[in-house]
Amino acid sequence: AEYMGPERSPRWLGAERLGARCLADLSPLTTHLVAGDAGTQKVAQAREMHDVRLVSIRWLDACIARYEHVDEALFPIAPGLSTFSIGDDPLKNLRLSDSDAEEPV
Repeated sequence: AEYMGPERSPRWLGAERLGARCLADLSPLTTHLVAGDAGTQKVAQAREMHDVRLVSIRWLDACIARYEHVDEALFPIAPGLSTFSIGDDPLKNLRLSDSDAEEPV
């Protein structure tokens, strides 16, 4: 398969359909950092930006699936949590029922 880059991934496009302005790098305008692993340099940088919410990729998946804002507190990022990449199908592994919801780490 041909590499499509993050700008053409289902998650990026889904976030934009919800009204997000997606950027590959952090900026003073950043409101959320969607990350698969809490141990990255970008997450460390975002922690220094006190107005940036750090959320797991599953948060974005839930927002896209429900087509609405979902509470960020339900989807914290944790070291090694993600088995996904930005180009994955956002609905592939999403659980929507309350009984299937993951406990915050």
